[in-house]
Amino acid sequence: LGVARQKLGQVDQAIAAYLKALSLAEEPGTLNNLGAAYLKNGRREEALQCFERALQLQPDHADALFNLAVALLESGRAEAAIAPLLQLSRLPEPPPTLAAQLGLTFQLSNHAAEAETLYRQALVRQPTAQVCVNFAQILEQRLEFTEAEDLLRQALKLQPCNSAAFNSLGNVLLATERVEDAVLAYDRAIHLGEDDPAVYYNRGHARLVLGDLAGGWDDYEYRWLWKGFPHHRPPFA
Repeated sequence: LGVARQKLGQVDQAIAAYLKALSLAEEPGTLNNLGAAYLKNGRREEALQCFERALQLQPDHADALFNLAVALLESGRAEAAIAPLLQLSRLPEPPPTLAAQLGLTFQLSNHAAEAETLYRQALVRQPTAQVCVNFAQILEQRLEFTEAEDLLRQALKLQPCNSAAFNSLGNVLLATERVEDAVLAYDRAIHLGEDDPAVYYNRGHARLVLGDLAGGWDDYEYRWLWKGFPHHRPPFA
């Protein structure tokens, strides 16, 4: 009943059903499902407790291992998320998306070399737009703009409405002095719903380079909303 409710988007009713089932018998599958429902509702700590309890009962429960890692990532604990994913990788049949998820986890833990290895594996086994974007961001940080651009264009072939890909493409185009194209890429990202203040800030930087002072300064004001605002931005050319 809980699974059916959750598939219908009735998360609160699903939680109630899982709790009732657990009052009768503590099963790792039910604990995992309850944790997933809690996670859907933003109740991360309760979700973590469910996944951890499920793994106490069944240490090789693949879904609980994967979901535990996702919950840890969403809680900002990327380093801790590595262990359950590595444990999952040692199971006889790990999920096909594991390399991509583990790559993201290493990337968020500032282990770029390990992330790159996993992303290259994922691109061979099961390429997705998100893998392309994540890997391109690593290459962008290393100033390897040609391969980064190739990956971002591959991402847009796989998923033409990927706002994150357009945003990252704008960054690469701006860094390689194709400023007008960068503005168009940022425009597309914003049109597709990208609401990260960094996108507006970067578009503002590009507009100011082009001499669009009014539009550039309007976008530049988004720096006050951007927690990662770079205080040592290169001067305008």
